[in-house]
Amino acid sequence: MIKRRLFQILPLFFIMVTVIQLSATSKCYAEAFAYIPNSGDNKVSIVKVLDNSITGEILVGDSPFGVAVGEEYFYVTNEIDGTVSAISITYNSVIETFTDVGASPKGIAVTSDGVYICVANYSEKTLSIISISTKNRDPIEVGEGPLGVAISPNRDYIYVTNSLDDSLSIISTESKELFVTLKNDYYLDHIGNADDIAFATPYGVTVSPDGYYIYVVNNNFVLPTTRKKPFP
Repeated sequence: MIKRRLFQILPLFFIMVTVIQLSATSKCYAEAFAYIPNSGDNKVSIVKVLDNSITGEILVGDSPFGVAVGEEYFYVTNEIDGTVSAISITYNSVIETFTDVGASPKGIAVTSDGVYICVANYSEKTLSIISISTKNRDPIEVGEGPLGVAISPNRDYIYVTNSLDDSLSIISTESKELFVTLKNDYYLDHIGNADDIAFATPYGVTVSPDGYYIYVVNNNFVLPTTRKKPFP
């Protein structure tokens, strides 16, 4: 059984800017930057966190949506193109474009060891686990309209929000198979909402550093709910 103590669901801060990730460069002064995809002009803006200044822009594919940052590279999903751009953090330039990533790629995450990227395919109802070195793609069926992706710190599970059926899919990285899809009132004991629901058009997702909490942003949700019991 999966050992997770709590699911804590956050209220929505409704923003259509997708995923903003912070990253330290490999340079000695280790400045921190945020990478923001702009779907309107097919570029990624580079923002210096220290003073919030835009230091540059990088042209990627058509309609960039999600961003995931690794140690040397960051990855951007291009929804209309159906591609992922791999960008060097040091040189701020596209070094490679992944073409076989699945239909309508939205959210993306990269494993901490830099071996795989995980891409939510919105119109395909799948999560693609893609080897960065070989480009091999393993699609895994999840829920309707997958958007957000997060990987647990010890890389044992991947979490995917399904925006069109109000659910959260949990995938085992070891077997590359769907472990369970959580829906409202299914394996959830939660409080904090008059309607007694846990997911309402879920978008972004992340995992706490200790792996005990999962935080989900809901598009149609007002009050937070908190999971009270350990997952069975």
